[in-house]
Amino acid sequence: MRTSKIKLGLLVFASSLLLGCNSFIFYRHDPKTGLYEKRNSYTLDIFTDRVERGVKRESRGEQVKTGWREYWISTARGISSWDEGNPEVHDKCIQYIINQRREAGLPDIPELNEMKYKH
Repeated sequence: MRTSKIKLGLLVFASSLLLGCNSFIFYRHDPKTGLYEKRNSYTLDIFTDRVERGVKRESRGEQVKTGWREYWISTARGISSWDEGNPEVHDKCIQYIINQRREAGLPDIPELNEMKYKH
């Protein structure tokens, strides 16, 4: 019985590591209670889907009205409208854009790195 609980625990732990490698989990601190609240990652899922679709489109050579450089800068600026002032989430999202574009072999946009919070 004890061995099966240990195996189950290890399986759950390993699964969470594998599933969590490419996802964002963040918590919001409630100053009134002092507690941290786990946030719904639905907005982050929408964000990552948008980034992945945009990178694929840019890689295929599709055009956007503003140009891709301005598109990505605008996307990064929009993060602050839903990151609840959390610098860690903000920086992870900007880094996600940078990483996805690099993996696709697209040129860097230096302004994106400059948009990260200065810790």
